[in-house]
Amino acid sequence: MELKERIRNLMKTLNNGIVERDVFLQIIFLSILTNRPIYVCGRMGSGKSLLISRVKQAFFENRTLRFGRRHLTLPEKFDDFDMVHFRDFDGENTETKKALQIVFQEFDDKPIIITGHRRAESTLSEAGIIDSVTISLSIPDSVSAEGLKHLLSSYYDESSFEIPKELQIKPEEKTAWLSQIKKVKISDEVLELIGKLNDTCAEHQIYVSISKWKGLLNLLKTIAFCNERDEVCLTDTFLLGMPIWTRSRNKDILMPEFFKHFESILLKDIPIVGNVEEEEEQLRSTAEHLLNATADIYDTVSFANTSCIKYTVTIAGETIPLYAPEEYIGTHESFHPFNELRQKEKRVLCNFNGSSICTISIDSSVKGTGLRSMASSMATKSFEHFARLPAKVIEVNNQEKIATNQKAFEEFRQYLDSAVENYASAMIQLKTIYKSLKSYTDDPFYNSEYYHKIQGIIKHKFEQSNKMIQLLKEVRLFMDSPLPNN
Repeated sequence: MELKERIRNLMKTLNNGIVERDVFLQIIFLSILTNRPIYVCGRMGSGKSLLISRVKQAFFENRTLRFGRRHLTLPEKFDDFDMVHFRDFDGENTETKKALQIVFQEFDDKPIIITGHRRAESTLSEAGIIDSVTISLSIPDSVSAEGLKHLLSSYYDESSFEIPKELQIKPEEKTAWLSQIKKVKISDEVLELIGKLNDTCAEHQIYVSISKWKGLLNLLKTIAFCNERDEVCLTDTFLLGMPIWTRSRNKDILMPEFFKHFESILLKDIPIVGNVEEEEEQLRSTAEHLLNATADIYDTVSFANTSCIKYTVTIAGETIPLYAPEEYIGTHESFHPFNELRQKEKRVLCNFNGSSICTISIDSSVKGTGLRSMASSMATKSFEHFARLPAKVIEVNNQEKIATNQKAFEEFRQYLDSAVENYASAMIQLKTIYKSLKSYTDDPFYNSEYYHKIQGIIKHKFEQSNKMIQLLKEVRLFMDSPLPNN
């Protein structure tokens, strides 16, 4: 039997009769296989003891040293044991804490399992080993309604659970595998992802020890090895997006950030699909601006590195200069003008309404205080009409402006044609990625929730790209009309 098939059958056997705990079982298995310390917490009845008991049986003739409230004596030597299991661990108990620290010092080449009822960040901190434990899992208190329905409608006799001997992992096999796992390479994509996660840790002041990063990397190598690959690929990293991080704050930050980084790397060769919404808005704005462009030369000033129309308004007895970028002339796009501090004035809203006459609205809260008063700033703004002011025309039908408009118009037409081709190409690439990820469902450590989440992202990008192609074609038809005002 091939290794991948064997591990897949083993994981399927381990999951027999268990509901909504497959991911936790996978992580416990990987930790024990790679001799990485793991802490599993959960309320009584959550399933943590059952998961650990099952995974232990995956290893042939496993010899476990159990250390609990009734068994408080450590042996002088650990040679006769394959793993140590601390049950109902209490970090405040001096004796158990001391025993655990001794085990960490003298049993560092074999699995250490710790289970308890309290959160990892508190009990492991009290024990002084929070940065030494590679994986921390919190088993949910309950299952979903569908999961509960399945449990109540079916019966599984745990006493009948047995793993076929041909699936069990023998000690000599484990030793040989660990030696081969060391040789598994890390792809550039995976290294990039880990680098991005590390940057996220630095940004949010999350401490992850070097030994923990190495331990996590070894787990990723093990996943690749069990899939009979000699290099860790991107889908092997789903583990890093799971609730394995010790502190609750770290989970809240790193789990969603993982998916952002995963998506950016997965789609890095097709950046055009990165911000379709912004591209769509910019496309409409540019098309409208070109269609309504005039050959007039306006009285402008260079402000904040932008050609602007300067307006002077009086609010609450104060004369205030406002600077409206010339690029908005001829569009229906609302925008905030620049103030005298070269910042966007969020309490003023402007719109040229497809012409060269600017409609100015102000936040009602500044009518009595003026724009220079910072006290007038409010979270929720109510804009009221203030004035309609034209852009001063210096020259009409300027030949140079006509030529500039025609050139921009033609360049935009060419852009539309090439953009259709680029989005069509992106759709082909997205389809290829979608199909390639389907092979992941055959992996022994398949995570259906994360798989469907990533597939959903790709499907959404595909639909957005198709929608964008239709929009580009529509805009192209509009652009085929004669150039106005020239």
